[in-house]
Amino acid sequence: MVPPGTVLPEERGRGLPRSLPTGLHWPGVVKPAAEGSTIGVSIVRRPAEWRPALRRAYRYDREVIVESYIAGHEVAVSVLAGAPKPAALPPVEIEAPGGFYDYAAKYTKGRTRYLCPAPLPAAVTRKIKALATLAKRARCKWTGKF
Repeated sequence: MVPPGTVLPEERGRGLPRSLPTGLHWPGVVKPAAEGSTIGVSIVRRPAEWRPALRRAYRYDREVIVESYIAGHEVAVSVLAGAPKPAALPPVEIEAPGGFYDYAAKYTKGRTRYLCPAPLPAAVTRKIKALATLAKRARCKWTGKF
């Protein structure tokens, strides 16, 4: 699922926007457009957190992506690109402290639980693996983790 969102280029001298862009709702996600590993990412739950989140993201990039937040489980699937066809490995559910898989949760040993195989219904597991394999077959330029 892709959340609704938009890109906000930094407009020096004009000040920061006072609220979420039209069409988005609270909570929202604010992140630098060209970073990875959740560097500079904030989940904004209240209007008072909006402008500090923008300031934080603009420290890392001149463009910021703002999206609606989608609550749910964090699941990763690795896909092996072998012959004759790609094969998806079992999904891994990621349980991060506080529910946000941020930089510290990713890179501090022992902060996050990884459940493999993910405790999902069999039909959901099949669907996730099929979608990950389809994405790999479509030659997505990602590293193979979906």
